[in-house]
Amino acid sequence: MAVRAGCRRCAEDGRHNKKERLNGENMKATLRKMGMDFIDNGNGSDVGNYRVRAEFTDKKGLRVIADFGGYDRRELYQRANGKTACRIAQKNALHINGTYRDEEGTGRDYAYRLRENGFDFSKYSFTISGILAFLSDVTGENYTEVEFCN
Repeated sequence: MAVRAGCRRCAEDGRHNKKERLNGENMKATLRKMGMDFIDNGNGSDVGNYRVRAEFTDKKGLRVIADFGGYDRRELYQRANGKTACRIAQKNALHINGTYRDEEGTGRDYAYRLRENGFDFSKYSFTISGILAFLSDVTGENYTEVEFCN
């Protein structure tokens, strides 16, 4: 299923009513800008907005609404003096705040579900290519392009 943003303007012109295939099996992801735009915020992101939203159906058939953002992922480590400290393990990591409905209709945390099943979030960054890679991995489709919707 094509990623769609839920943007009323985009939905009105019928852009999200079908899968958007580019060349054969390549897909275009439509992301809705939910945060403030930026040109260069110093974190290495090419997304251009602090938070973008997508709606998609994953490999297991779950309908998901997810917001993507960036953060500096930290990890604990042991100092030479035996004390623990915290350091940045990944700058501009991809943060996923997603929701799906379970069989009873209750909203559930999608990222928590993925973590429970051993999903590795550390390979994704808050960049266009990082978002496309995440969407491709969880949906089984091949996302190669992004279209932004306000």
